Amino acid sequence: MAAGGCGGPFTTIATLNGFAGVQSGSGRYDISAYRSATACVRFQINDGEYTAATDYIYLDDVKIEAWQYDTFRDEFTAVAYNNWYGNVNWSSQSWIETNDDGAAGTGDILITGGELRLNNYNTQAVFPSIERQADLSGYPSAEPSFNLRATGVEAGDIVAVEVSNDGGGTYTEVERFEGALAAQSRSYDISRYRATNTRVRFRVISGYTGTGGGGAANEFFYGG
Repeated sequence: MAAGGCGGPFTTIATLNGFAGVQSGSGRYDISAYRSATACVRFQINDGEYTAATDYIYLDDVKIEAWQYDTFRDEFTAVAYNNWYGNVNWSSQSWIETNDDGAAGTGDILITGGELRLNNYNTQAVFPSIERQADLSGYPSAEPSFNLRATGVEAGDIVAVEVSNDGGGTYTEVERFEGALAAQSRSYDISRYRATNTRVRFRVISGYTGTGGGGAANEFFYGG
């Protein structure tokens, strides 16, 4: 394998030897380290090998699969639900609140201090959630990631991360977070849920109704 074109130099990524008689098989190799505008793949027979008139090696279905990975991203630096900061313009698919006021700056779910914040102080009887959709149908894999923390919480305060591949018709829980959470990050392989209308949802499923001494909400889940 050469990154600098067919003039080389070349790096050997696999040696095929030890064959006897008629054999067949397949191989797959990661050549990401050799990406360039003039990358070249070479098959070479070593000196002294395959010298008999009946010695052959046959190659078939040789292909190079290459993908550009795009990013659907929201850094929550602006108080709006149609932000986009990756290399894909995501503004046509805004965050959607359920069981809240639908506003990015008020309610149980809102954007503040560069983070998305959830609690259940105002609604309580029904649990609020927020979701966003992306077309992942053309990608070989998908992996959402985010930072999270929680403040003022206790056992029974639970937020779930869920994914849908039918535009929010049905959801599958990926992970749930209960109680105190130090600042940390998460990522998940959701490749099996790739669709034209894949959605990721954060949902309060229990608690987050606590108040401080002054009657204000003091239990929060932050994601960003």
